Amino acid sequence: MNKKQIFFTIVILVIAGITSWFTWHIIKISSKTHIDQPHNPDSIIINATYTQMDANGNIHHIIHTPKLVHYSYQDATTFQNPDITIINAIGNPWHITADKGNSQYGTTIINLLNNVRLHQAASANNSELTITTVAATIYAHKKYITTANPVTVKKPGIIITAVGANAYLDKKNINLLSQLKEQYDPEKK
Repeated sequence: MNKKQIFFTIVILVIAGITSWFTWHIIKISSKTHIDQPHNPDSIIINATYTQMDANGNIHHIIHTPKLVHYSYQDATTFQNPDITIINAIGNPWHITADKGNSQYGTTIINLLNNVRLHQAASANNSELTITTVAATIYAHKKYITTANPVTVKKPGIIITAVGANAYLDKKNINLLSQLKEQYDPEKK
């Protein structure tokens, strides 16, 4: 091989190396940019069940959903038909359902939307109680749920409507905020 062919081969190899490096760098940047976009999920889970334990190893709450979509951007999650069970020391557990839900930065704060229903079955310590609203925010680690929307509270023999509520599920303390109306429910005696 003469010097001209060696020089030409080295130039081709350098160009190929630089092109490969630029291609790799562009793919790396575009992949990361794609993943970090708010509308691009990084995982989808079907029939997910998440169980949170307390410091003593007892079940604190359980979140079940037929479909969970997670986004790495702000650790956001959307839930389809979430079914949340809050375990408490007083009475039966609370079951909270909705048509959809979402959260950011884990499951500390979950926003529930459309047909939100809180239900506690009757037990020796309490009578049956159902609360419905259109949207609510649940702080599962605090066993607390709040809404500024209209709510309906049903207990045996009584229906109460109000606008806004704060419910401390562990203490069974429900504060209705305004426009309270109570009526007798003839179906429940």
